Amino acid sequence: MFVGARTHLARAASFSAPLARQHLFARRRASTFTEEPTADPFSEGGPPQGVAVYGIPTSRVIKVLWVCSELGVHVSHVPVWEQRTAPWYAAINPKMQVPSFKDGALTLHESNTICHYLAAKYSPASMWADGAAAASSGRLLPLDHKAAAVASMWTEYAETTIAPAQNPIFFGRVRKGPIGIPASPTGERRPGCPTNEELLAAVPALKQAWLGFDAALEGKDYVTGDRFSIGDVCAAVQANRFIRHNGFGYAELASEHFPNLTAWFARVSARPAFQEHIAPRFN
Repeated sequence: MFVGARTHLARAASFSAPLARQHLFARRRASTFTEEPTADPFSEGGPPQGVAVYGIPTSRVIKVLWVCSELGVHVSHVPVWEQRTAPWYAAINPKMQVPSFKDGALTLHESNTICHYLAAKYSPASMWADGAAAASSGRLLPLDHKAAAVASMWTEYAETTIAPAQNPIFFGRVRKGPIGIPASPTGERRPGCPTNEELLAAVPALKQAWLGFDAALEGKDYVTGDRFSIGDVCAAVQANRFIRHNGFGYAELASEHFPNLTAWFARVSARPAFQEHIAPRFN
């Protein structure tokens, strides 16, 4: 079944008026399926309007939804999970993982690639071209090649350095199971959950990963300087788990060790699109 899901910024009053106005249109442009399909609803190509995003709201799916919302791209959201090993889905994504993505005849997987494509195609070309007026324009990929490379670098850092270091601790401490396993409804430890000793041994790598990011933010509002970009999106999805869980209870990961990260997260988490797609997903 396919239904429209229109959001009217019920929480907008808690954010600044400029940000609320910036995202009002974007957050109204979404549709979703009420149940998981058993065949590709867009087998003849992408949806007639906007793009299709396949996958339940995992950390990699929600960052794509966040980028779409920032850019005002209409999304047809297909909540695939159990069907990801089905032949019809394997034809879309040979890894049989989420997310997958369609825009017309184009099919993509890999979440960072999707975010880069969206930012490159749907950010108006004139944005980031005229100083202060462009700072709040919504362009997520800089026109300047050096700044674009920095944004791209931090999307990869979030995926290849922060996430691998954080996942064992997040799943072990929060979901109480091995990586990729949903939390138990009763809260008990799942088979394969890391031991306390194994979790403690993983703390130094995670601290180093976040210290590297914290150092890069010194003197900056965002990873490229004074403008929000896709480099901030990918790291913020991981920071949502890290900061909202207070460093997972480890003194070595307490917020005072990461002052730039903490201040940056306050800025990015105030964005209405973050509040819609990312904030509810810290568990």
